[in-house]
Amino acid sequence: MSFENPFFIILIFTGVIFVLGGFIMSKYSPKSVNATYGYRTSKSMKNQETWDFSQKYSSKKMMNYGLILMMFSLIGLFDILSISKTHVFLAIVIILIFSGLMIVEVELAIKKKFNL
Repeated sequence: MSFENPFFIILIFTGVIFVLGGFIMSKYSPKSVNATYGYRTSKSMKNQETWDFSQKYSSKKMMNYGLILMMFSLIGLFDILSISKTHVFLAIVIILIFSGLMIVEVELAIKKKFNL
């Protein structure tokens, strides 16, 4: 096992940040639509009802995806990936994919709930 593997380090820390960020958002979500804090997209900012739903839903999804990233990080502990230069690139690609999936999932949920 190798705790120094960049793949492990990047994904475990990003996962922890996602979980903490989602937790903070769930406990201290912005109460009104604003342009500085919260899950901000054109759909989420449409009105107060979509705003409230998107803040709650996105914080749950952020925590879920953070846990998934932390699980993916465990691959780096076993040195399955032998080419060290690709560790950072692969970790960043995984983070971008999961971040994109999270946004798509929240946007689809808003669209479905509010017929937007």
